[in-house]
Amino acid sequence: KVVLYSDVLGTFGNHSFCRGTYTVKTTAPKGKRGVVRLTLVSHGFTGDGPTWKRNPKCRFVFATSVTRGSYIPPKQVSFPVLFGPRPGERLVKDIRTGSGLVLLGMTTFSENRQPSQGYGNGTFVLVP
Repeated sequence: KVVLYSDVLGTFGNHSFCRGTYTVKTTAPKGKRGVVRLTLVSHGFTGDGPTWKRNPKCRFVFATSVTRGSYIPPKQVSFPVLFGPRPGERLVKDIRTGSGLVLLGMTTFSENRQPSQGYGNGTFVLVP
């Protein structure tokens, strides 16, 4: 695995100016060819005001663009994420990428997918 930029991403979410950081880990699960396992690990999220105290969960959309080979068009896979103030919360998703060298471009969006939040991350992974 070769990570461009960093595997720690910062983002903001859906209410109360919630924001935080999380780490993205990529692994190849045993017995699953052509699959990358993404593990998002929260560093803890925070927000402002009484609405955050009533609902201390920050929701955003994680998106990854899977690029493989020069003649295969990239595909985008996205899913919702919900993290609270406690560090160490995890979300695990398996993404079908196909075998070989894969570029995963990662970013986050608000719930309505506009706009992209930050530069994100790029990771080259050799998938069995």
